Amino acid sequence: MDGRPETTAVPFSPADRLDSWKSVAAHLHRGIRTVQRWEEFQGLPVHRLQHSKQGSIYAYKSEIDSWSISRQPVASRLKPPQSKRISQSTAGIKSRYLRTAIYALLGFAVVLSGFSLVRFFLSRPYAQVAHSITVKPVAIAVFPFQDPSSNSQTSTLAQTFTIFLIKDLQRSQSIHVINAEPVAHAARDLNSLQHIANVLHADEAVEGSIRREGDHIHITAQLVDSATGSVVWTAQFERKSPDTPAVQDRVAYAVAVEIENASP
Repeated sequence: MDGRPETTAVPFSPADRLDSWKSVAAHLHRGIRTVQRWEEFQGLPVHRLQHSKQGSIYAYKSEIDSWSISRQPVASRLKPPQSKRISQSTAGIKSRYLRTAIYALLGFAVVLSGFSLVRFFLSRPYAQVAHSITVKPVAIAVFPFQDPSSNSQTSTLAQTFTIFLIKDLQRSQSIHVINAEPVAHAARDLNSLQHIANVLHADEAVEGSIRREGDHIHITAQLVDSATGSVVWTAQFERKSPDTPAVQDRVAYAVAVEIENASP
């Protein structure tokens, strides 16, 4: 007797029999020493046949499988097969990759659509027309500034100032300057000035006067609408040391800025 309880003999098929420690170990996927320890200490169902000096063993696959299952924890016996878990995990990974690919395609489609819309609007004819349309410069005829006193020195100052003013007005992109000096001798009053401005196809006309008092200079300038003859803008300036070109240039620049702001 080996200490294990006796069991009722159950018929087994020859294919169910394992006839050596090696075959038992191979069936359990363990080493021979391991299955021998299991037989000695943990009740692995192995049967012994005693011969003259050396005994042999045999076992049945069904008994060993039952013993192996009985040793597993209940939780592990209830778990699904490993292959099924692997397939479920693989399916989850495939599903995540599929969703990522779909989102990537949708994002690419949105970007492509936005780019197409931008190209569409940029290539529209009205975009080209808007680019080609520019604000038409205002044509302004500049008449020579006059010296009411007929002083030769002041007349020279008025001519220099008119040159500075024309130069400063030409810097503006919104003003087309017309030098009215060649026909200025015909402009003696506002009506003739308006007429000459219309002949020159000017929208507006600039005229003024320079008066000298001691070391001060008084400049009066006005902007006239050539269509209506009305005064659009007028201003007076006073500066010291008028003989200095830099002073004249600064006053001319100030007048040019005022005219540019007053023009439509």
